[in-house]
Amino acid sequence: MAQTISTNTFTTAKWVVSSDATQGTHTTIAGALTSSSSGDTIFIRPGTYTENLTLKAGVNLTGYGCDGSLDGTGKVVINGTCTLTTAGSVTISGVQIQTNGAAAIAVTGSAASILNIFDCYLLFDDTTGITYSSSSASSQLNIRACTADLTTAGIAYFNHSSAGVMIIDYCRFTNVAGATTASTASAGQVLIFHSRVYAPITTSGTSNFQAYYCRMALSDTPLLTLGGSGEQTVEGCYMDSGSATAISIGSSANILNTSISSSNTSAISGAGTIGQAGLQFFGSSSHISTTTKIILPEGPSRTIGSSNSGATNTLTVTNSSNTDSSNYFYWTFG
Repeated sequence: MAQTISTNTFTTAKWVVSSDATQGTHTTIAGALTSSSSGDTIFIRPGTYTENLTLKAGVNLTGYGCDGSLDGTGKVVINGTCTLTTAGSVTISGVQIQTNGAAAIAVTGSAASILNIFDCYLLFDDTTGITYSSSSASSQLNIRACTADLTTAGIAYFNHSSAGVMIIDYCRFTNVAGATTASTASAGQVLIFHSRVYAPITTSGTSNFQAYYCRMALSDTPLLTLGGSGEQTVEGCYMDSGSATAISIGSSANILNTSISSSNTSAISGAGTIGQAGLQFFGSSSHISTTTKIILPEGPSRTIGSSNSGATNTLTVTNSSNTDSSNYFYWTFG
């Protein structure tokens, strides 16, 4: 019987990037992007690739799982800017993306671009790490299960001026430099879920900001400055601002079932309106000095664990027609 010899080559991926030309189809990620088409996935072997990449809709980038890292020691490193401007979806996973004089991640232009950053380490060491400026309301920037770090003062996690939505979910945004420069949102939506964020955020313009079940902390620095005209909601969070006001409200915001640790004269301040329910204050301050205060029906504010041991504690019970917190129930911890 004649023997049939197949000329097919079975490999783990159609496109493999390696700094060693004998180990892949390309030595640069940009070269692989040029060769690829929608529906392809480019696998990246260990190495540092100093490149500014124009991402291609429908083409995903991934490092092998065994080479991934969420602590800054990743073996697959993109040192440069990953930019998406076209309509369509791109997912980057399992790599370290770091700034090199410009943002590491940029979603720009006017198309319905959807960029997913999953299981990556984002190292922002010389400039603000994320630029999201797409004018399309259908654009999205989804960051999930990632760690990000600020290693230099004077920079921030993101500047968001897009009409679209940025979602940060199950992430840990650290701040080894103790940077106090605020990330900004002036349009669109910023939604943060189940994450830890250790640097301030400021909203303005038409932005919509929502944070649910998050921890925010930075010593002696206001954590949230809420001035956007869209929905501003913080719920189920823990906030520790040291000697600074934790939240400053310049527009209108709902702060619900949230724990705040602050020793400032005002734990929450601003010239705006707060809708409040179920607040817990663990620092020495429980004062709210916004211009307008509305007690929402979900529950009263309460003060727990004042630093004045043995002092009388107050449980404030008011309603929207009585916003000066003049009615109290009193109890003393024995």
